[in-house]
Amino acid sequence: MSPMKELTMILGSVPRYFNDCIVPSHLWVRLFHKERIYRFWNKIRPSVAFFKPKTIKVIFRSSTKLEKSTEYSFLHPWLGSGLLTSFGSKWRRRRKLVTPAFHFRILEDFIPMFNEQSQILVEKLRQAQSEKWVDIAKYVTLCTLDIICESAMGIKICTQENTDSSYLKSLYEVGETFACRMIRPWLWPMVLFSLFSCGRRLKKGLTELHNFIRTIIRNRKAQILVIRASGNEQDDRNDNKLKTRQPLLDLMINDHLNDLSLTLEGIREEVDTFMFEGHDTTAMGISWTLYLIGLDSFVQKQIQDELDSVFGNDTERSITIEDIKQLKYMDCALKMVLRIFPPVPFIGRTLREDVVVRQKFEILKQKVVIANILRNFNVTSLDPRDKIKIDAELVLRPKQGLRMRIEPRVREMSPMKELTMILGSVPRYLNDWYVTIFLLCLSFVLTFIPSWIRWYKVRNTINKLPGIDFRNPFIGNASLVMRHKDARTIDNINLILFQVTCGFAQLFHKERIYRFWNGIRPSVAFFKPETIEVILRSSTILEKSTEYSFLHPWLGSGLLTSFGSKWRRRRKLVTPAFHFRILEDFIPMFNEQSQILVEKLRQAQSEKWVDIAKYVTLCTLDTICESAMGIKICTQENTDSSYLKSLYEVGETFACRMIRPWLWPMVLFSLSSYGRRFKKGLTELHNFTRTIIRNRKAQILVIRASGNEQDDSNDNKLKTRQPLLDLMINHHLNDPSLTLEDIREEVDTFMFEGHDTTAMGISWTLYLIGLDSFVQKKIQDELDSVFGNDTERFITIEDIKQLKYMDCALKEGLRIFPPVPFIGRTLREDVVVNGYHIPQGSTCFLNIYMLHRNPDVFPNPETYDPDRFLPQHITGRHPYAYLPFSAGPRNCIGQKFAMMEEKVVIANILRNFNVTSLDPRDKIKIDAELVLRPKQGLRMRIEPRVRE
Repeated sequence: MSPMKELTMILGSVPRYFNDCIVPSHLWVRLFHKERIYRFWNKIRPSVAFFKPKTIKVIFRSSTKLEKSTEYSFLHPWLGSGLLTSFGSKWRRRRKLVTPAFHFRILEDFIPMFNEQSQILVEKLRQAQSEKWVDIAKYVTLCTLDIICESAMGIKICTQENTDSSYLKSLYEVGETFACRMIRPWLWPMVLFSLFSCGRRLKKGLTELHNFIRTIIRNRKAQILVIRASGNEQDDRNDNKLKTRQPLLDLMINDHLNDLSLTLEGIREEVDTFMFEGHDTTAMGISWTLYLIGLDSFVQKQIQDELDSVFGNDTERSITIEDIKQLKYMDCALKMVLRIFPPVPFIGRTLREDVVVRQKFEILKQKVVIANILRNFNVTSLDPRDKIKIDAELVLRPKQGLRMRIEPRVREMSPMKELTMILGSVPRYLNDWYVTIFLLCLSFVLTFIPSWIRWYKVRNTINKLPGIDFRNPFIGNASLVMRHKDARTIDNINLILFQVTCGFAQLFHKERIYRFWNGIRPSVAFFKPETIEVILRSSTILEKSTEYSFLHPWLGSGLLTSFGSKWRRRRKLVTPAFHFRILEDFIPMFNEQSQILVEKLRQAQSEKWVDIAKYVTLCTLDTICESAMGIKICTQENTDSSYLKSLYEVGETFACRMIRPWLWPMVLFSLSSYGRRFKKGLTELHNFTRTIIRNRKAQILVIRASGNEQDDSNDNKLKTRQPLLDLMINHHLNDPSLTLEDIREEVDTFMFEGHDTTAMGISWTLYLIGLDSFVQKKIQDELDSVFGNDTERFITIEDIKQLKYMDCALKEGLRIFPPVPFIGRTLREDVVVNGYHIPQGSTCFLNIYMLHRNPDVFPNPETYDPDRFLPQHITGRHPYAYLPFSAGPRNCIGQKFAMMEEKVVIANILRNFNVTSLDPRDKIKIDAELVLRPKQGLRMRIEPRVRE
């Protein structure tokens, strides 16, 4: 046997890697395509390659073939026998231990960190725009290293800001020497490797890395021991629950303190393992994805259009878990790249299943980083794929880096582009316009004919009810409004519509019901107690009318706009937050905010008049913010608040849309200036609320971790004591089906309902009191009998119980000017009311404004008379004759909250001032949107009280 043959026997198939004449190794797959398996020799060790699903499945599904191949032993000096390199019972114990650290609820908490670090990356790339090209992999690697350090160890090493970090240099040193050893067979024996310079460099770098990690672990252990010693630990009953909430390092240290079989060195192995796996593989996944996107401008455009549809022009808003769910195309693009360039190209097993523990964590991280880059830049890859030399070590990486040009995105916000953003891309296979038009027409006809038949049947049924006929089927009874002489300007239409609605109620007073058509949609109006009771008492007629859908972009499907099982779940959830004992705790807050209002009115005494509604609205906004979200935004003190401006912007654009039918389709509204203003304001509101929720969630998690939760015996008691935001966050932590976005919907709902309606209730009542000096004097005498001359003492719950006449005055104010004048419900089944058949699909229009003007119940209904609500006059009154807060299953959940707040605010104002309304009622123009408000405000003169 010749020496050459002998060498071949020893080295096996290795020489072929160094012979350019031999077929490249990645083509061996094609040679053995039919067999789906082939053998090769790595020196004297036999190896078998698998590259088909059926053959790989045999290995991966096995519960015994868990031991990694010999090549992984090169990692032992660095990672020890951690999760990547261990096997058998040790691997199973470690796997079971660290799995809870990657629970999906934990991963949501990492998203702000992904945003923060990727924004730093974006800023670094922005600074590099002037360069001809950048190696994107280097930038991304620093970003992912910062992320994994903060998430795995809980510290910031800031390698993106400080590239001279000793930890970073040691990490690079270890990586380089490891790679050198991998491709030099003579260095595989540890004895020889230790003698070479690269072995000494590895040892030095490892000493630095291990000491850094050990110091972090010791310090964190000391902190946890201090917490335990202070008695803030969770009791045993909460151990299982908390186990799924601890980040990686804390979870392992707590396990170490409870079970000494996990040593500090074992913790160090796992932290190093996750540091290695968590930054390098993710960095390559992101880098390869950006490289391929940079080669394909069409794909890049598709992704950026999708990003624009979610974020608009806002490149700074933090990405949320809900945003990520909407990025469907980017998800596909990322998965396609991981197919072409899998970060881990090979997996080796020595015949003893492998599931990536952190795959959700990695995917979330990659999506956030890629999305933040492509929101800000266009990327162009400068090297075609055939020029990229690939280094396939444990991680697939480019040998000479990935050269890319970074350019700022320039958005062309033409109407056509905006339309494309909304409608998405038109399928490219529909190139034949004739075929496209034919198919569209056919689809329209097939859809329109059945709909027209159904509409015709509904029309015949609904027209049997009393009502006024119309000529134009497309605008329905709205033609009565359009023909009015004052309907020349769009702003007057809402006023006229309100007057026409009230006029219809007078025309059909005897019938107690009438029909009208809102375009092609049939509606039936109810304004008598007996007919309204049928609708509101029903447990099935719970779905709000179509008009409420305009609130969906703002409030989502919260308590106001949802229906069915979702509404029932949410209603049950938030009800404890309005328990009477909770409301008592809010009274000091009502006093505090109303005292600020009093001070602001005192400063305005020198003015001829004030618009009382503006002052009161700021007060109720501060109150609901503090009570619902637990924060003070101080809009009474700071009228330049960005939140306040955004709230007004959203309210104004919403009102504009309501009275402009051509803006009802979301597509057209989005293209208009109103739609863009609405979107900008909405982004500000949502981001503000999300930030509050995230911060409060973090605080609650800290409280839970410190062991300050109440024990189980107090759970039921506490459930009725939690304010709204805390109650929902605790429910979210116990039941992830209630997401943070669901909480945002409910908080925004209570912000809208809780400040605007209450503000109008107070303002209208003060206006009516300001018109009637006798009523005002009677209320002030009652206040003096309770408080005397003390105008600063806080009002208590006992004081409120004594203010009987003011309670009547407030209720009478809510009768004449109910803050919510109309309630709309959509019928999902046929209903018979007052002998009339109302078909499914109709809108039930409950006119509360005219219900409160029923002369059979309230004689001289336009007269402001608080005596109507004295006990002797209420007896025998129909329970559905007075509905300022609705009734039935969907009655206002916050009505006690609102009544208490309104009483405290009105009492504090009238303890300090005499109020005089300057405009008689016939001069007040009423805007009836979702909330009844005066079009030009409520002018009142404020004068200090002079007590006799």
